[in-house]
Amino acid sequence: MKTLVKCTAGRVNEQHRIISLLSYPCPFSSHVVSPCHACDFALLVRKEQQQRTVRTVAIRNETTTTVVIVVGINEGWRNGSQNPLIHFSEGMGREHEDDFSEYREFCQNRRKMLYKSVSHVIFDLDGTILDSEVGLDKIISDIAEMFDKTYTHEARMKILGTPEKDTAKIAIKELKLPITIEEFVKIYREKVAKEMGNPPLIPGVEKLINHLYSNNVPIALATSSSDFTKEIKTRNYPNLFNKFNHEVMGSTDLEVKQGKPNPDIFLVCASRFPDNPKPSKCLVFEDAPNGVLAATKAGMQSVMIASKEIPQELRKLATIVVDSFDNFKPELFGLPPYNKIN
Repeated sequence: MKTLVKCTAGRVNEQHRIISLLSYPCPFSSHVVSPCHACDFALLVRKEQQQRTVRTVAIRNETTTTVVIVVGINEGWRNGSQNPLIHFSEGMGREHEDDFSEYREFCQNRRKMLYKSVSHVIFDLDGTILDSEVGLDKIISDIAEMFDKTYTHEARMKILGTPEKDTAKIAIKELKLPITIEEFVKIYREKVAKEMGNPPLIPGVEKLINHLYSNNVPIALATSSSDFTKEIKTRNYPNLFNKFNHEVMGSTDLEVKQGKPNPDIFLVCASRFPDNPKPSKCLVFEDAPNGVLAATKAGMQSVMIASKEIPQELRKLATIVVDSFDNFKPELFGLPPYNKIN
């Protein structure tokens, strides 16, 4: 059967105008499934999930050809807040929306297959619990300006989430700073002490931490900060951090041999829970690509709280990507839903 619609750059020909809102640019291709069978349709989309492509599919039933556009792995689908985006062409198909009930059920079951149940949760600190990344970026930028250098986006992507000595090493190399690692760390800590005493919490994170704690889900902290800088940044939130079973500070913990993106910090953190869970039973919350990579290497699932500046290619290793804690559903990973309190 011939392809009915060909799409380029988010547009289709005048014969079949598609209503669509895409979360990011993707290549388009067109397919026809006949006869109409929702699961066939779903399986077609399923093949495209890993490539994050978008499919335009024409479904032919007995009386009508319905053209739809599907974003196969949009963020709303992955975080469980909605079904895959399905947009019917104008003037045709809305009356046949019930034809896709089987497909919608397939999608709901597919979401359950994507995630494995966990029993323990590990949180990163900067950019995940504390809205501190802007302040830390300013500190590194100020250090660079001391030597007439510019803190570039490329350098930031390499530094994000790394322990202090690695941060210094990368900054010195990438920005060509004429100082030693020890000198960089000394300036960095002095500036943190002066400027980072009261960073705000990331919206929604306190609700999640309190919810997990109230439901007896063991939680821990795994941060690339040192003991010194962690204490400065968290000193205004003692009640919140008292809920953590333990804390691992990657810059000063002797058991953490290598920092993120290596898995050491998360493996050490998991081993310090009283029941020493398997890595596969731990869920990591991270904002940094280096942290997500570390969690993946540790054999753990990860939830990436991604800012808009994190490019798509650096999000791919995360089990799930959300733009806010408010869009995270604990039950996707077998954790108690928000409406359940013991």
